[in-house]
Amino acid sequence: MPTRLNTPLCKHGLRICNKCIVITDAARRMADIINSLVAFNDPWELAHCWVAIKLADGDWDSTLYATREAAIDHQMDERFCAYVWMGNMMQGAKPLDCAIFLKYHRDAYDNGMRLHEPEAPQLILPTAAYDRITGRKRFGR
Repeated sequence: MPTRLNTPLCKHGLRICNKCIVITDAARRMADIINSLVAFNDPWELAHCWVAIKLADGDWDSTLYATREAAIDHQMDERFCAYVWMGNMMQGAKPLDCAIFLKYHRDAYDNGMRLHEPEAPQLILPTAAYDRITGRKRFGR
């Protein structure tokens, strides 16, 4: 039996809406961390790394992990973090995207989902991967 979600719907009828979501300090901090990593590290060093972002405040433990398993294993409780593959973030991140990412993970954990399985795939695809899957073409390409 599916779990009833505790999160109310917005005025657009969505649980997570990019028009209604509030960009918090945690989302800004997460975006700053990702953008700093992209700006100050070589792409080939970041392409296969994972980062554990704390859901409470958007901070991180200042460690790049080789695998999601390693990132999960080094946390006190894996449910307090969202795990970000830097290969999806090589062009940086916007605070709005980070706010959606954090809210998605908070709501999932609050409703009993387990997104931190070491072998589970990423549930949020980068735009290029989504375009390939759906066959969508963008202008200017």
